[in-house]
Amino acid sequence: MTRIAPLPVRLVNPEWMAEVASPPYDALSPAQRREHLVRHPASYLGVTRSEADLPEGSRLDEDRLLADSRRALDELIEHGAFGGLLEPAMYAMRLGVGGHSQTGVLCGLAADSLRSGELLAHERVHDDRLRVLASHLEVVGAQSSPIVVAHEDNIVVGDIVERAVGAEPSLHYVSEDGLELTLWAIETADAALLAEGLADHPLYMIDGHHRAGAAQEHLDHHGPGPASWMLAVLFPAQELRCESFHRWVEMAPAEIDRVLDEVTARFDARPTDPLRMPARGEVTLHGGGRAVAVVLPSTPDDPPAVADLAAVRLQHQVLGPLVGVVSDGSDPRLAYLPGVLGAEQLRAQIALKGGLLCLLPPVTMTELFAVADAGLTMPPKSTYFVPKARSGLVVRHL
Repeated sequence: MTRIAPLPVRLVNPEWMAEVASPPYDALSPAQRREHLVRHPASYLGVTRSEADLPEGSRLDEDRLLADSRRALDELIEHGAFGGLLEPAMYAMRLGVGGHSQTGVLCGLAADSLRSGELLAHERVHDDRLRVLASHLEVVGAQSSPIVVAHEDNIVVGDIVERAVGAEPSLHYVSEDGLELTLWAIETADAALLAEGLADHPLYMIDGHHRAGAAQEHLDHHGPGPASWMLAVLFPAQELRCESFHRWVEMAPAEIDRVLDEVTARFDARPTDPLRMPARGEVTLHGGGRAVAVVLPSTPDDPPAVADLAAVRLQHQVLGPLVGVVSDGSDPRLAYLPGVLGAEQLRAQIALKGGLLCLLPPVTMTELFAVADAGLTMPPKSTYFVPKARSGLVVRHL
């Protein structure tokens, strides 16, 4: 049974939006996060930063860093960046960019949803990252980046969201890069109907596996109460947009030629246009002035739900046996490039660094649901959902 609830939150004040709102933490490199904080010293990144985000040459132990993060949030509130704590509510949230929009429900989701099976995951979590985020919840005591969850189309939810977006918005924000985020409060009676409408529907984790795991640890430590809920936004699956997550491997030109020759000899491979995006069921490999498109077979040892994933086939047929890249994402030669970069930026990557670029088609929602339903996980960095919400617009205290 899916458990959701209204939560009391603070909303950023309009005059502070441009300074406080920050891009999703994992969407930026440490260097980009440092640059953002220089340009926007009041950014919510000051609350969520890690040691990697400190100025060059600076070091702080974890306890001091967390204390500074708590102080940064307290100062934002004291200086008037956020309004007062609102009555518990759910909100319709719309994200729009580049002609695409998706509208979901911002609410509290039971913090033990992963453990109970109400929320199904498709990624592994790393203990070190989970521990850091759990410590952040403990010391900073607030959530601002909602985990993102998908559900199948639901008439009850759709009707309630449609009613909400017809009212005056509680918050409207447009970022420098064109993201438009709008919140509308959902009437109390409709919030109760939402909980009933989703009660028997499975939910699927889209983004925030580590944050959800940290919320579970926080609940285990504190017991029922505010820790019972984590900030989440629930979107209908058909509105979500998943981009590819490509692979780039640092390799010498001679090694690239060897790999492309072996791929061509072993599989159904053919020359293709430079940086042509792959069709469903294939991958395209680019490097050393060459490009091939190939349909890679699955291996018989792969469970059915993951056997057809392009990232799995690429790892098991090319990156592992022909290049020697390990499958856990820890190989220092391997980098992940989100598909939103576009052909020109990918071309610049090849021109600047050389190497082997492996382009993958995006994972479909059908594939994601099948993996989660089977209790399996995808390789690291298999999905890249856009647009992403901004941190610092909504704060929920623990």
